[in-house]
Amino acid sequence: MAKYQIKKGIIKDKIDGKTVIFDGEASVLVNFNDTASEIFEALKKGKSDKDIYLSLSKKYQVPINKAKKDVDKLILQLKKSKIIKKIS
Repeated sequence: MAKYQIKKGIIKDKIDGKTVIFDGEASVLVNFNDTASEIFEALKKGKSDKDIYLSLSKKYQVPINKAKKDVDKLILQLKKSKIIKKIS
């Protein structure tokens, strides 16, 4: 179970109904689908990766392994872009 911190200065907005985040310092723009947006919001609220995938599994009635894979994939992308960092 890990928790993450969102980098300061990240701008989140909706453009044409799609959620986007922008890191002006690194000039990185990331587009999110609805599920990715939900994961990002949960990370922002300080929820652990485990809490997020358990919640998604229940909400969307998908196997926990599928939800975990999706959460881990987005977290990896956000870590590589230095938008989040692991804090515990």
